[in-house]
Amino acid sequence: MPVQTGDHGAHGDFDARAQRLSPQLWTTTRRGFVAVAGVMFVAAALAELVRRRNN
Repeated sequence: MPVQTGDHGAHGDFDARAQRLSPQLWTTTRRGFVAVAGVMFVAAALAELVRRRNN
């Protein structure tokens, strides 16, 4: 018998709580980007502190 069209994914008790986007998954799959962004943020904050201290 041929496969019928439609959604054949798993369904169950948690369907109502499922979400389309996951911030945790996004962060986990982009660890390098998040690390570089964090280092750049800290560097910018330190540069601003040094600038304010020297003025």
